[in-house]
Amino acid sequence: MIASRWSTVGALLGVAMTGSCTEVGGSGSSQGELGYGSFRWQCAGAGDITCVEGRVTGFPTKVALGSEVEMSFGLGSSVPVRTGWLELAGSSRARELSRSSNPSYDYIPDCDLDYDFDCDPVGATARYQAQESGLVSVLGLADDGTVADFVTLSIAPATSLAVVRADAYDGDVVTHGDVGATIDLRVEPYASGQLLVGHLDYSWVSLEPSVAAFVSTEGHLATLELRQAGTAYVQVQGGGREDTIAIEVLSSNDGPERRPPGGDSADETEGGTTDAGTDTASGSDSGTATGETSTETGTGSTGGMQ
Repeated sequence: MIASRWSTVGALLGVAMTGSCTEVGGSGSSQGELGYGSFRWQCAGAGDITCVEGRVTGFPTKVALGSEVEMSFGLGSSVPVRTGWLELAGSSRARELSRSSNPSYDYIPDCDLDYDFDCDPVGATARYQAQESGLVSVLGLADDGTVADFVTLSIAPATSLAVVRADAYDGDVVTHGDVGATIDLRVEPYASGQLLVGHLDYSWVSLEPSVAAFVSTEGHLATLELRQAGTAYVQVQGGGREDTIAIEVLSSNDGPERRPPGGDSADETEGGTTDAGTDTASGSDSGTATGETSTETGTGSTGGMQ
């Protein structure tokens, strides 16, 4: 049955280069274009956003140019020969770095393409590097060499980086923090607003180390220690892009200035208190009158009565 699909796959690969694979929310796996197997992303390294649990939903099709990606493949129970492996369709846009197969792979009955890889064992795993922008198809093969299924990926250069809180899933950026605190950061690569997957090498730099300094950096994650009050500038580079953010570091005494009612400062308050006392003694109805006005009011009170 698989062999009979070879000519169909050959025709479909050209069509797939302009399409995308089916997405399955939250699982990171996808049924292939032909429906015979399932593909799943693996964490390719510390610089891969797919390593963050829950950040990538469905089967991502956007891969960062220059990154390394890893995926696994399993064949369905309808395929007679189910060991399988992965291979790139003839394209120089990506190159294979490694490949492994599970010779003891045995499909579990009643688990056909349910996207639960505890139930759907992995038959093959492969690692690739994205070398050129464009579309590329990854083939899932049966161990007789025929194509069982495939998915299509889009390789794109990062157009921007975003530094967010490491525990954020909604683009929550860091704007301030207190002296002595540590902040966990994460960087994410984007192409035209779409999140890119794949392991990239990142470098983190604090431009004001006396204000804030990194105590650890690993791939897309970093921990920043806030050391003294001021403005910390954090820069991260990767995928041919860079991003710089500013973080206001506040001391324990920082905060809104407390001002007593009736004055803008302690000195003005003292003067205001003296004036108010003079006004009261002179019988003035207004507590905001100046000392000069109070004196005039006191000397002309008799005339006022007339």
